Amino acid sequence: MTHCGNSRYECYGVMCNDCHPKDWECMWCDHDDSDTFYYHYKVGQKCANCHINSTTHCSYCGMKKLKDEDYMSPSIPTSYWTTRGFDEEHVENMETILLQMKKATLQLKSGERLDYGYESITLGRRQSAKDVIHEHDDILLPHWKEFVDALRMYNHEAEERSHRVLYLYNIRPDSSVMAMLTPVLQSKGYTLEIDK
Repeated sequence: MTHCGNSRYECYGVMCNDCHPKDWECMWCDHDDSDTFYYHYKVGQKCANCHINSTTHCSYCGMKKLKDEDYMSPSIPTSYWTTRGFDEEHVENMETILLQMKKATLQLKSGERLDYGYESITLGRRQSAKDVIHEHDDILLPHWKEFVDALRMYNHEAEERSHRVLYLYNIRPDSSVMAMLTPVLQSKGYTLEIDK
């Protein structure tokens, strides 16, 4: 078994020769996005701790691999938004929100503790223009429901350092979403912060 050459030290994200190529698409460490990877301090996995060629765990962050097929909500084609007259920024933001919701849902379902114990969840883009508000659309209901169900099943107790917050940026959930979301957030010790 060949390591990346830094087996006595931290490999700082260098691809080990035996690591599975799909680890670059890990939904936990986002290793395909170097800014995200470095921002979350998830570089530096020691080679000795890598799950080399594992079909169940990422070789970099060691977390359980998440599978697209475990996400049950139907995909929403880009054309759904464009035919409603949404501009390019709105469409891009909606697709980002759906991807974030999918990742968060799969992470909650996995049984792993979120975000190394801090356990905050962010939906939406902070850098979006303040006047771009994403109104509720009923096509999102299955995604909200699956997310809420996954959060309800999340069984880790809050740690002392936990910062359980659901951040919504430029998203305006309607009353039906809030009716699903609010009691589950409260039961799990989450606060809701909506930045509009």
